[in-house]
Order: sequence, then C-alpha cells, then structure tokens
Amino acid sequence: MKRQKATLPNKEDEFWQTYFRDNKVKEPERLEDAAKFLSGMISISLTIFLKINDTAFDNLPKWVMIFTISFWLISLAGSFLVFFPFQYPVHENAVRSIKDFHTNMVRRKRLLLLGSTVCFFLALGILGVTYIARII
Repeated sequence: MKRQKATLPNKEDEFWQTYFRDNKVKEPERLEDAAKFLSGMISISLTIFLKINDTAFDNLPKWVMIFTISFWLISLAGSFLVFFPFQYPVHENAVRSIKDFHTNMVRRKRLLLLGSTVCFFLALGILGVTYIARII
C-alpha cells in the first residue's frame, strides 16, 4: 500500500477548521438562546389560549386541562434548566477533561431543550385540537 505524504492545510482547510471550532465553542450559547425563545413562546401561547375566550375551556374534560398544564409546566421548567449551572467534574489542566465537560454540557442542554420542545408541542396540540373540536 502506497503511503501519502502529509501536507500542510491550505487556507480553505484552515478556514473550515476554524469555523468548526468556533461553532463548537458557541453551541451552548446557541442552545440557551433557543431555550430563551422557547420559554417566551410558552408564556405567550399560554396567555393567548387562556385569554381567547374566557368560557372556551370551561367545559373541557378535566384530564385535558391536567395534561395540558402539566406538559406546559414541564416544558417551561425544562427550558429554564437549560440555563441552570450544573456542576460538571472537570480538571482544568487536563484537555480531555475539558472536552468531556463541554460534550456533557452540550448533550444535557440539547436533551433538555428537545424534551421542552416536545412537551410544548404536546400541550399546544392537545389544547388546540380540543379547542377546535369544541368550536366545530
């Protein structure tokens, strides 16, 4: 098998490597921005649904309201937990430990954001379908 000689990266390769590293560093901040947006949407949509018609949800089955409010609260709590400063074991002088810290932090934030988004859409879907079924 013929071996290839290693070559120095060209300008374009360096650009893409820098781009990748910068995006990795900014990933937690972007997840937090998405969580901020989600928590705002949760608050706004809950306010809209509760203020559309004061009597629109009076005759809904109790389980609908319990599930909807539970999903909404879980979603809101999850989106706030994205910001929570969890303690991660890290040795500041070990590069591998710092990489593991970053990986674990991003994984946790991503899972919390995903769970919050799913709960939000479940709540919105249940309430929306129920509300539309009452109108029709």
